[in-house]
Amino acid sequence: MSVTLITGPTREPVSLAEAKAHCRVDTNDEDGLIAGYLLAARQHVETYTRRALLTQTWDQSVDELGSEIVLLRPPVQSITSLKYLDSTGVEQTLAPSQYRLVKRATGEFVIVPAYGVTWPTAQAVEAAVTVRFVAGYLPETVPEPLRHGILLLVGHWYENREAVDTRGSASEVPMGFEPLVFPFRAF
Repeated sequence: MSVTLITGPTREPVSLAEAKAHCRVDTNDEDGLIAGYLLAARQHVETYTRRALLTQTWDQSVDELGSEIVLLRPPVQSITSLKYLDSTGVEQTLAPSQYRLVKRATGEFVIVPAYGVTWPTAQAVEAAVTVRFVAGYLPETVPEPLRHGILLLVGHWYENREAVDTRGSASEVPMGFEPLVFPFRAF
């Protein structure tokens, strides 16, 4: 099973102005640096939580059309296509009427056969099935703890530009990044 980013988000969940205010920066001299930190922080939060923070398109490959397909980058907005290799190795597209997207109480998003539908058998090869889906929160709905986690990372990286702190003993900030974003981690 693999997931591949097809189209990334077109903006960040935290604006440059918000990040500069958080870092107490009043000039435009380091806008490029802070914008880079914003990108890296969003990607770090997405990797850590296994979530898509803003609208983006993904391909996920699985080996078969089983009873369900668990999508690995919640929250899922929509399914663009569900393609599979038939028994002769020819790629087919499953009609949207043949499946449903379900959000479980656990926050997991799965694709299941529509009522009364039996899915066709895919060829018995690796990655015989590919789901293209759109995932991510809408900009105004990104949970605040995830946005604050991004701000903490940007602020930390802005103040600590080296990999090693030579000024004294380093310690983790109490109630820092991990407690903010851990509840959103997809397992």
